[in-house]
Amino acid sequence: MENYFERANFLNRLGALQRMCSDHDKNFPSSLLFVPGQDGRNNKGSVTVLKYLFCGSVLKDLFDETVESAFEPLEEIVFLVKATSLSVIWSHEMKALLSPLMDSVPFLIEYLSTPEEEVEIDLLQARKCADFKRMMLESVCDGEGVGIPIPIGYDDIQDIESWPMLQAFALDHVYCPTGFFTARYNVADITAHLEEIFRTVDGYYVENAIRTMNRSIGPHMVQAICMLDASSGEQRMRVSADDVVGPLEILYDFGEMEAAGTVDATTQPVVLFGPDTAQFGAVAGAYPTGWKDQLAGKALHAILEGCEPSSGLRWCRTYFLQRGRTAAPVDVSDDLLATTDAEYEDNGDETYRTESKHNNDLVAAGKVDIDHGLAESLERLEGLYVKLLLALRLVVKIAFARHSDVLEAGTEVQRKLDALMKGTPMEEGSAETDAEGLDIFSQEQWASLRLDAATLRLRPEEQLQVHMDCLNAVGEIVTIEDVDDMGGSCWTYIRVAVHGIHVTPYGKNPATVAVGDTFLFSSHRSALAAHVGGSVATHSSGSAHPSDRLLLQGDGCCITHPLPYYRSLLGAGAEEQTSRRLLACTKSIHMSSTLGLGKPLDYTGTGLLSLTVLTDHPVMPHFEAELRTFTEGLLVEKIDGASCLPLLMSLGQHVDRVWTVDTADCLAQASKLFAPLFLKERGLPDIDVPSGIIIVFRLKGSEDAEQDALNPLERSLPLIGSTGTGATTTGRFRHLALIVPNESRSSSAVSSALSHWRTALRMHDVQEHRGGQEVALPDAILRAVLSLLDFWSEGVPNTVAATDTSSSSSTSFEKLSSALVAKSAQDYLTTALSFAKVPTLQIPGAGYYALKCVHSVSDAHRVSGFDFASLEATPMKKNKKNQSSTELIVLVGQAGSGVSILSTNLTTQLKATATDATSAFHAISIDFSELPEAASYEAVEQFLAHCLVRPKQSAAVEKEVLFVSVVQSAVHYLPMQRLMTLLSVKLGVEASVVMSMLAPSSLDIASHKDRYASKTVSETGHGLGHEYWQALGYTDAVQGAAVDVLLLVDESASSGADSTESAAASLRRHLAVANPTAQIVKLSPNHLRLDQESLDLVLSISQAGRGSSSVTQVGTERQAWWTCRGGPRGDQLAQLPAEAAANYVQSLRTVRLDTPAMVGTGLTAVHLQPSSEWNLRSVLQTIQLIFPSVKLSSSVAEETWKVPAKQPTGPTDARTRFFKRVIQLAKAKVMCARQEEEGSRVYQQTVGRLSKTKATTSNGKAAEDVLQRLIRGVRSVHGILQLPTGAVVVHESATPSSAHSKLHNTSNKALLEGNTHFAVLRALTPSSAHSKLHNTSNKALLEGNTHFAVLRALPAGSGVDAGRTVGLVVHGVLGKQEVALLEELFAACTQFKLHPKALLSAEDVGLAERLRVQNMAQYSSLFELPGNWWFDGQSYVDISGTRRPLRPDIDKLVDMYLVNENAKIVEYNAMLKEI
Repeated sequence: MENYFERANFLNRLGALQRMCSDHDKNFPSSLLFVPGQDGRNNKGSVTVLKYLFCGSVLKDLFDETVESAFEPLEEIVFLVKATSLSVIWSHEMKALLSPLMDSVPFLIEYLSTPEEEVEIDLLQARKCADFKRMMLESVCDGEGVGIPIPIGYDDIQDIESWPMLQAFALDHVYCPTGFFTARYNVADITAHLEEIFRTVDGYYVENAIRTMNRSIGPHMVQAICMLDASSGEQRMRVSADDVVGPLEILYDFGEMEAAGTVDATTQPVVLFGPDTAQFGAVAGAYPTGWKDQLAGKALHAILEGCEPSSGLRWCRTYFLQRGRTAAPVDVSDDLLATTDAEYEDNGDETYRTESKHNNDLVAAGKVDIDHGLAESLERLEGLYVKLLLALRLVVKIAFARHSDVLEAGTEVQRKLDALMKGTPMEEGSAETDAEGLDIFSQEQWASLRLDAATLRLRPEEQLQVHMDCLNAVGEIVTIEDVDDMGGSCWTYIRVAVHGIHVTPYGKNPATVAVGDTFLFSSHRSALAAHVGGSVATHSSGSAHPSDRLLLQGDGCCITHPLPYYRSLLGAGAEEQTSRRLLACTKSIHMSSTLGLGKPLDYTGTGLLSLTVLTDHPVMPHFEAELRTFTEGLLVEKIDGASCLPLLMSLGQHVDRVWTVDTADCLAQASKLFAPLFLKERGLPDIDVPSGIIIVFRLKGSEDAEQDALNPLERSLPLIGSTGTGATTTGRFRHLALIVPNESRSSSAVSSALSHWRTALRMHDVQEHRGGQEVALPDAILRAVLSLLDFWSEGVPNTVAATDTSSSSSTSFEKLSSALVAKSAQDYLTTALSFAKVPTLQIPGAGYYALKCVHSVSDAHRVSGFDFASLEATPMKKNKKNQSSTELIVLVGQAGSGVSILSTNLTTQLKATATDATSAFHAISIDFSELPEAASYEAVEQFLAHCLVRPKQSAAVEKEVLFVSVVQSAVHYLPMQRLMTLLSVKLGVEASVVMSMLAPSSLDIASHKDRYASKTVSETGHGLGHEYWQALGYTDAVQGAAVDVLLLVDESASSGADSTESAAASLRRHLAVANPTAQIVKLSPNHLRLDQESLDLVLSISQAGRGSSSVTQVGTERQAWWTCRGGPRGDQLAQLPAEAAANYVQSLRTVRLDTPAMVGTGLTAVHLQPSSEWNLRSVLQTIQLIFPSVKLSSSVAEETWKVPAKQPTGPTDARTRFFKRVIQLAKAKVMCARQEEEGSRVYQQTVGRLSKTKATTSNGKAAEDVLQRLIRGVRSVHGILQLPTGAVVVHESATPSSAHSKLHNTSNKALLEGNTHFAVLRALTPSSAHSKLHNTSNKALLEGNTHFAVLRALPAGSGVDAGRTVGLVVHGVLGKQEVALLEELFAACTQFKLHPKALLSAEDVGLAERLRVQNMAQYSSLFELPGNWWFDGQSYVDISGTRRPLRPDIDKLVDMYLVNENAKIVEYNAMLKEI
């Protein structure tokens, strides 16, 4: 549990810094830079932020410039804060130190040095300088604002150029020339703004306040009470105010030394007795000289007010120095009195021996009584004080839950307290009742004391004073304007006092009673209570529902409530004398049986046992008691270590029923009865309950019989309230319980006593219930059990110096309470917000635990800038039936992760679940990579609106499944929470399950680290963006606030690569912190499809999260995480009317950054579209070229040839036609093979030429090959490929592995996707159900990365390719030269085509061809030589002897040749046209 709150507090502090940044508002810097240590000349501002953010420092430790030894390595860290990201330069040692915190950062960009560099200091510094410049270039554009805390003493902002890190930034040879830091960026001093943040109350300050309460304030308050409670009445009368205030002054002095702010002198502690209390609060801190010398004397009460300056915590209590009653009278004979007196005197009590014989006789005779005026005055003082403290706690709880402004809350506190104490008429919903009609006076803690509007109302001479101070985190009193500047949260000290109380013993001097506490006001608490708790059921006035029975501690806003509110000490005289007389009688063997106690049970030592006692009293539901046991009863001698009227309980005289149960059974009953509704539905968590028993006694008496004598419990606890008319009224408190853990030293003694008690119970016919949960314990005791667990879970030291402290029951139960809270953390964080409606949370730890939970969530909303006011509109009227039956299933993945291919398969699987007319399925595909790089946020929003079209369903549809698949782009990336928010608003339905797809190995950039050491940009390529890419697809995609199921594409299953296993293992370690509740599903690149078990898991989560709008019915852990990270619930957004939804979406653009600033990072999305058809084999060869280590998994053939559609003509003989068709097919195949070979030759020549291209530097010199830069920079590829149609010729490298490996003649498209680790190519196969969409065409999906590639057939009706053209999108860290090379490579993939031949003419037949033709027998044999010509074996000779090489009739032969050759050309051209 501690780790959870530590991470939540860290994220809230990070959010406070991020809220200072904006990429939209020029009044704010776009980023904050902090350079602690020697790199920033040890500037105090950066060191303070370092301690503030990573060390959780508070108060004086925060502002001290030294860093603890454990965090000294962090002095070398450099970090840059932006509105939605955190960039950090660190080493492996720093990362190991901060991983528990940093793993929960939603968007973390890491610049991590290599182990080799960390060994050599020079290499490490060179790497650090290069990474610093890269970090700034990636994250902050030229001319943007950068906030830096400028140290005191600097004359100008330019003085920061003296920092070594900024000096290195200006060096041209470090990475690339950029100029001076202050010249490139607009630097602003943020010191004043940081000081404001440092003094804002956040989770770390709350934790410190709780520690201060437990370790400092509590023990010192115990010492003050012990000083007040001297060993005898006479000594108590001689106690001075200086004695009592001494421990509080020591606390004040030490706190003043540790204070980080200015200490107000008026907050010094004070103790006033009796009549002096009239001066309390008259003038702040101004009391008459000599108030410390005043003695307690015969004062009836005292007011103590204290302060701990370092934390600012203040408190005020009124304690009573007399009880106003005597101990139970002892009716004994005179002969037994002497024996008893002698025994008591033998014990050596000198004070008792010196008492007058007259008083002894009166005490022995039971004739001592309390003065009526004194008793009535005490009743009035005590009654007003109890009513005042109950009213304060309840009114503050209600007011703080309803107002976001502390001034408005304080005004309501004053108005309601005034109405409650004066009993004046109040308007409905303001004082007597809360906004839901819950009657305050009918609640258990009021009704049990018989308090109503008329009881103890203030008299005309009595005045109510309400004092309120607002304090910042360091304890300084601040103004309302300062509170607003701090975001509205602050410590609030509220003290209420009633002045002018007439007290008979004080004569004309009036008295004052006062109570005060420090409360935590959380600015967003009211909005959380109104919206998150809005679905919690409320109950009408007088309802007997257990939720209406409040616990005093459990309000979730009071920090000083563990300090005891009530103490009533024994006064000198009758009170002490009767108490001693009773104790003396119980020590007599003869007298104890007369008192109904039986015989005393002997124990070693003092004979006193230290046990925890539970009661049904609302002010004292539990206390530590020192008691003695007897065979037929028990006697409590001290309560919380203080003197009290002895509480004598006789089994025969006072008890009418007993329960004996195991502690585990008791806790189970308490949790079932009083815990929130979700515990009843989901069951009690498994808790390691310490063994022990709880013994419950119910005392005799009627609930309403006011004339009955006071029972022992009522005599010793604050019960009576005066009506002001002289009559008294009292509640009936009848239950008392002992908690006996087996581990305690009292266990054996109580076990022995219990055996005697059971004998006495049978003798007096008192019923005892034993056993398990079938024994129903009284509700009043069950409430006390939870109140005790609440108290113990806070770790407050016992306010008693018990002899059995080392093994007390609180030590045993502390572990129990912590376990219960820890195992229920996720649910309680949401459920804790419901107490403003009930208005309490009935769980163990509801005090501090609810306080921390509520403030943590409120603080998250404060720093996120989320305004619940935008959700105040009336929800749209929707068909509840259809609304509750809608499931929104979301799949999100980074480009190249395999998300496109999985979405096609998942679409088919989910569609199969819609089997009848009452169910409907609709798939929506979103690919942000389709947007151009220059697209604005408005364009992104329009793109979403175009994609997110929810179809109208018929009235017959009872169940609707919406499946949305999202491909995230590196250029236009929406953070997961923002994306889910927009989906809820646009679709009007909350996501019931969110899946995130990751390829861990493709995000591992460790192998690319060495190229960024100290080399210049000309030698390495710009290299900007690799860390951004990892953050986009890693940290944000796994956060518990956005993801239910993680789909990990793990190629190790097929390749067995060690590096892949390491990447997956690293991700799982990261998930243990970032999202421990996520469900993990492992996929293989060869099978990107959910098996039935995984599909059932997704559907079960979807059905659990569907329609879970109530905080008591949390469907998924993601919804609880969402609220705790500062976002609204999805169902709230889904129910907004159109106008309110539009306003809220608009607010997302102004409150915080919408998308990460990619300008300058080098992350590029290159859109490649073929000018004509691509050759599939060439495309795959190009993929293999830019991803050298890829293993391609394909379900399509790389080589095909087309079957001519035109049948050969000729004879009708079937056999002849068959052979002609065979010859035709053979010719087509040969033609296709010839065309493929020629295209391959041309492609290889082009690639060979392009691969030799050298990058050029600024001086024109050749440097590294551009192809090598391209290979290092490219991260993923995905898109749709057109497949050639025709007969399949399976290439030997193809590995068909799916049902679509056999392509039909109509297949002609495929989808390609992948990244740096894998690629996938899948064919798009026709679907009969969607033949109207693609009746004759098919596509395939290709996805790839550096580890594997996959090519898969895609069902034509899947919708993935709807509206998308054939082409690929390549993501990577690419410069202009790399992009140009990439475009040329894919241009070379264009399908090579043989050109048709032209018909030949006589002029085209040259001499050589004519010679060849005349020698061809097929032509020469047709014609005889003309007369007078003959051939002599060498040439043709005529009669005149003329010789020539050609026949004289060669033209005839050529004409015949042309006829035949042109016929072949016509056939060739016709075949080309066919293929």
